[in-house]
Parts: sequence; structure tokens; C-alpha cells
Amino acid sequence: MPSIDVNDLACYYEDDYYGTQWGTPDVFLLQTGYAANSAHFATWVPGLADEYRVIRRDAVGHGRTSAGAADRDLSLEALARDVIDFLDALGLDSVHYVGERTGGMTGIVLAAIHPERVRSVTVYGCPTICGQPLQDAMWAKLPADLQSTYSGWCDAMVGLGGAFAWHDQVRWLERADDPAHNAWQLQQLRLCDEHLLERYARATLGYDVRPYLSRVDVPTLIVAPTGSYRTDLSQQVELRQGIRGSELEIIEGCGGRADDPIAGHACQRIRTFIDSRSL
Repeated sequence: MPSIDVNDLACYYEDDYYGTQWGTPDVFLLQTGYAANSAHFATWVPGLADEYRVIRRDAVGHGRTSAGAADRDLSLEALARDVIDFLDALGLDSVHYVGERTGGMTGIVLAAIHPERVRSVTVYGCPTICGQPLQDAMWAKLPADLQSTYSGWCDAMVGLGGAFAWHDQVRWLERADDPAHNAWQLQQLRLCDEHLLERYARATLGYDVRPYLSRVDVPTLIVAPTGSYRTDLSQQVELRQGIRGSELEIIEGCGGRADDPIAGHACQRIRTFIDSRSL
């Protein structure tokens, strides 16, 4: 299992390429958001790795990457800096970046601040802002008898005894018709550092990519799910309007997580996008 020391983190990643073993393929970096890890992007690999080197990175405190110091900065700019430091550690000058949810927000900030490090950006289920709307959406998932007890998502996590206990109350990641998926999701969640998840949730109160949109000057594809409780279609349109030359691909029904059953569609659209821009 590959892991590399990046500043104060032992950073876990997966690295796949199934093409010819000579030459130097272009690289995709796939980055999940909150409470997900490299395994959630596994179904995207076959659609890309025949031609591209595909790297899936576990973010700080997620999957098999360490959590760092208890006071570690978890702002979007700090998460983008983590990506830069990871690329430096692997000796990668630039990549095609794919991010879902807060991983997408990180990619937008990355492209705005360090455009030389990204050849293209694809975001999936990416909000323009988290803040109180996300707190309210997560709070609304509490059972009705608990909603009057807690004022918001972070308050409920603390009161219920932590991020894992909160999940056990709301069954946030579960699908009604897929018990095997639910068991797998619970296993992946428990790989996260619970205290990091709590601090990350508080950090999202300040997440807002709108000030960065006009600064993004790299080819950008916005893959917009219609079934997300975190971001509605109006925010996806706002991303397209704010990022010059960006393209919008709407996918009906999906919720905006990397393990949604859209990998084939998304990968084909990404490849078409890259080919059309001669990237």
C-alpha cells in the first residue's frame, strides 16, 4: 500500500495505470470530500487508467492518511496547499484534477491560486458555499425527536458523542435497498479520524468558493447531480457562470458522492472534455 510523508502527514494513495509501459502518461488526481477516501473513487479507475495514470489520494484524517496536529488548518486554502505538497512529494508538475463535494471546492481554490499545477479541473457535486445551509441540511437528517435538542450539525455531533455516533443516529450514508453497500460505507467511515471529522465539519462553516471563481482560468468541467442535498442545480449553474469557459454536465438522480453509480458516464464525459480542449 503506497504511502508518502508529506510535511506532518503520512499520506496514503492509490496509483493505477493499465496502458503501455513505455512513455509518460498524463496524470489524473482524484480527490474525495468529507468522510470519503480513495476507495470511493475505485469504479472511476477503469474508465481512465487505460490511457492515464490515475492517483487517488486520502485527504488528511481520511482513510489511511494521518490526521496531523489537533490544531491543523482545515480551510480550503490549506487543503489546496496539502494537494500542492503531495504533488511536490511525488514529483508531479501538473495533473488533471477531479474532486467531489468538498474535494471539488478544494480543486477550485487550487486552480485559482496555482493554475500552473492543474491542466484541467472536474468537480462533481461541488457546492459554491457550505456554511449554515450545510449545517441545516445535516441537522435535518436527525430523527425528529432529536431535532429540538440540537441547534445544528456540529452541535449534534458533540452532543451525541462524536461523528460516528451522529452517523449511527441518522444513517447518513445508507441506501435503503443495498445492505452490502451500507456495511462497506460504515467500514470506510470508521477509517476516518473521528476528531478530524468533527473539526472538518466546523471548518465547513467558512467554505465559500464564490470569491475564487473569476480567478479560475483553467479548463473546468462541472458534473452536476440533481439528487444532492448539499448543493442544488442553481449552485452548479452559478459555478458555470462564474468560471470562464466552463462546461456543465447534468446527471439526473445522483447525489454527488464518488461511489454513486455514474462512473462510466462521468469518465466518458471527462475524456470527451479533455479531448475537445486538446489537453
